[in-house]
Amino acid sequence: MVATARGSSAAQVVSFSPTVDANAGTVTCVIDPTNGRNYLSAGPYLYDIEISRGGSAVYTLLTGTITVTQDITNTGS
Repeated sequence: MVATARGSSAAQVVSFSPTVDANAGTVTCVIDPTNGRNYLSAGPYLYDIEISRGGSAVYTLLTGTITVTQDITNTGS
């Protein structure tokens, strides 16, 4: 999930499903262009990647910050 703040009252920007490759030991998360348009350079945004095991236990694998900067060559006009 990507949100504007931590905690249950945070405004959620987008939720996505990561791809887990157990054989390679990797988790891949991609923000596609459609969802990327939701992010304004006014951020920063916070994210966390969680997995559940058996439907009840939730584990946070990774957490961090996304900073968005406006493109200087393609302003979307």
